Amino acid sequence: MKSAAYSVTLPEGFVELPREREPSTDRLLQLVQDWQAKLGAERPTQLREGSVETAAMLAATGAAAGVVGSSHTSAAIYRSPEAPRPVMILVNMYLERTDHSTPIEALESVEKLSGLKKFKVELVSLPAGPAVLTETSRSAHHDAPFGPTTVTTRSSTAWIPSPDMPQTAIIEVSSNNVEDWPHVSGLARRIFDTFTWEEE
Repeated sequence: MKSAAYSVTLPEGFVELPREREPSTDRLLQLVQDWQAKLGAERPTQLREGSVETAAMLAATGAAAGVVGSSHTSAAIYRSPEAPRPVMILVNMYLERTDHSTPIEALESVEKLSGLKKFKVELVSLPAGPAVLTETSRSAHHDAPFGPTTVTTRSSTAWIPSPDMPQTAIIEVSSNNVEDWPHVSGLARRIFDTFTWEEE
């Protein structure tokens, strides 16, 4: 089946992550250097232990996204506008076959499925056309050196059906910095607004 094509513009600061299960050493080194450059390191080619560990974690995140079909995965870290804390943001993009005959049919299916799972659902009009936005929250428990901890991840996802192909583009913006979720959610909406379908 012929596949739809689309483009999305991410803000400055995002670094694309490898999605292969075992990225090459060169690819991992490039990821470390790209990450350090985005963080404003004076010498981004000089490896730092913290950046190497972060890059390994990001590579694992990209590989996990690749396993479930992500066509693009990027990450960024910003400073919170409210407090001296970092805000990590992850973007995943997918293209799924939905076999719809019209965009509205695809949107109705997403709304119905999201309603059954009790997601927050909103029908919106993006520059690229009608879309459904969903907002989800999930918590995971971890054993940390200082004791058990719970990490909550929130996600804002745009479901944008192709007007010409039986496929739907999915853009997921997520973060576990729940204190800054209003800022992350606003950034997600700005990313969704940059989405365009590309003509073949």
